[in-house]
Amino acid sequence: MFSGLSATFFEAKNGGQFVLAIRGTDDVRDLIADAISVSAIGTYRYQLQYIELRDWLIGLDRDHLLPTSFEVVGHSLGGFLGAAIMSSFP
Repeated sequence: MFSGLSATFFEAKNGGQFVLAIRGTDDVRDLIADAISVSAIGTYRYQLQYIELRDWLIGLDRDHLLPTSFEVVGHSLGGFLGAAIMSSFP
């Protein structure tokens, strides 16, 4: 299922520092996710974009492609997803 998640890793030109940028609310589907998952339910655990982001990061880690340290940035829904992933990711 396509959740609408948009997340990208960026690496500083001089190397070493990585940033995971997560896009915020973009369309009606995201607005519904904001209203139901975030506002009404109050948890990220059932939010489809969170699940997709978590699974993507777990896959990168499993394949030894996840940077050992990185910053996370996001706006709106992206900020919510960033905070959720940082609070729950190993």
